[in-house]
Amino acid sequence: MQLTVYKISKKDELTKLLYSRTFDPAITHELRIYLFGGEDKVIIRNNHSPIKIRLIADGASDKTYAFSGKARYLRKVHVYEGDTTSNYTGETGPVHIKRSGAASNSAVQLTDRYNKTAPLLTAGFNADDGLILGAGLRWIRQGFRKTPFASRQE
Repeated sequence: MQLTVYKISKKDELTKLLYSRTFDPAITHELRIYLFGGEDKVIIRNNHSPIKIRLIADGASDKTYAFSGKARYLRKVHVYEGDTTSNYTGETGPVHIKRSGAASNSAVQLTDRYNKTAPLLTAGFNADDGLILGAGLRWIRQGFRKTPFASRQE
């Protein structure tokens, strides 16, 4: 998948390349793009990439979204937008569009987003059993908008 970000002039023309990167689906499983401040234009052409794309807008300014590609891959696109007058064009049927005025729909969730594995050690003593030692692992897995975590196993 190729991601390119351009600066748009006041005359609605592409002027400067700001960011360009190719994502490998074997390494990247999800791509989150935050659209805050300004009237952004997003064009998604997805004909072959299985990478899940999440577009999180600020819910305050109007955005323009254009979707094209195969329905099987456009189902991987999720748009989180506030109650604005954003424009959606193209093949919007398979795209998951979640519009809500709630702040949680378009706010940045500031959390520790890394999966963790930690050792657990315990020790105890009682008169009947004597010294008891125990060991284990704690797995904490993160998920999108799962606070404080998606799952924890001990």
